[in-house]
Amino acid sequence: VFEILHAESGIRRNGLCTTWLEKTLFGSNISEISVPIFLRPTKEFYLPGSDEWPCILVGPGTGVAPFIGFLEHKNERLKRQNGKNMEISSGCWRGGFDIENEELDPVEGEFQQRRNGETWLFFGCRSLEDWIFKEEMDFFSKVEGVLSRLECALSRTGPEKIYVQHLMEKNGKKLASLLLEKGAYLYLCGDGKTMAQQVHATLVRILVRHGPSLNEQKAEAVLREMKERRRYVLDVWS
Repeated sequence: VFEILHAESGIRRNGLCTTWLEKTLFGSNISEISVPIFLRPTKEFYLPGSDEWPCILVGPGTGVAPFIGFLEHKNERLKRQNGKNMEISSGCWRGGFDIENEELDPVEGEFQQRRNGETWLFFGCRSLEDWIFKEEMDFFSKVEGVLSRLECALSRTGPEKIYVQHLMEKNGKKLASLLLEKGAYLYLCGDGKTMAQQVHATLVRILVRHGPSLNEQKAEAVLREMKERRRYVLDVWS
């Protein structure tokens, strides 16, 4: 059972799902137990139609879980590619085939000449002990073409609290280039009450600081357009 003990207050907090499972399974015949699971399909949280489009993944804490799936998918795609060049396209997966070049609109067509296919992952946790999926991240960062850059914010290991938005701002110039010049897709998953808003505000500052003559209003307009084109996709909760 997942349990947290607060040192100052002495209050213990148990994990919601693990505690329920323990109570359900304890003293019961496992063969007679059923656990209801309700799947909620996503209509937008997909990788772009080609691995050659840059992706920026932002998922602190458990928000990183779907991105591990993204990286596994990219790794399998590379294995199946067997050295063959993929058709360049953009969009969501559509039944196992990609969108042909002539289907792209003019804006995304311009990006084709400037793509580099990088994948960045911004992850955050309190300390090394809380770093979930660390082995998977380390593995994918060593596979060429899967995870180009891994940035981890350990918020409780230094004199100051460091979060994913701080690391994003530190790499602001490169991120602005990926978003504005190379047509990168940005995915954000996790806490919607605080983290998502702070990351969005950081993106606005990055675009204003490193973009071509962008003020705050124009930067917000860029991000709105990215959302409409499904290049800025959120899966957040409060």
